[in-house]
Amino acid sequence: MKPFLSITIPTYNRVDCLKKAVGAILEQVGEDPQVELVISDNGSTDGTFAFGIDCAGRYPRVRYFRNEANEGFDTNVLACVQRAEGTYISFFSDDDLPAPRFFENVLKRLRDDRPTILYVNHTSFYNGNPACLGLPQAAVETFSTDDGKAFYMKCGLGFLSALTVYADTARQFTGKVVQKRVGAS
Repeated sequence: MKPFLSITIPTYNRVDCLKKAVGAILEQVGEDPQVELVISDNGSTDGTFAFGIDCAGRYPRVRYFRNEANEGFDTNVLACVQRAEGTYISFFSDDDLPAPRFFENVLKRLRDDRPTILYVNHTSFYNGNPACLGLPQAAVETFSTDDGKAFYMKCGLGFLSALTVYADTARQFTGKVVQKRVGAS
């Protein structure tokens, strides 16, 4: 059964953070057959490999991939898109923790609205950090759209863990990015 949502985690040398993020995500999605967790390791040297293999062996909905070398953040995010099998791809940073019921709410919004882009309120990631007061309005509301320009006009580059995209659209875009990079070589 093809998953509805692929939660992807690009990671590099932050195994302790990754363990916390994966644990928190699995607490929320459990064994939901409509959700997969894709860990894309950018050639870590800190124990991420052992953790990823163990996690994938224990949880059938977790898939672990390891790049032979650190290919850079952007390339690892592109790898997440290519490796995800879900209808939607949710990007999640290895050093973030989901707010309570975060993925339940994401799944509901995706099912109800079927947006191309879902950008959720990410203030909860800051856990009351006073340095994060005065965030732009885009950071304090959930926003979904089918218009990429509208998304960037409202949210700017965004916050990785708050971003979920329709997988086919992401693959169309990343295919163009990969072609440009290969053509530039």
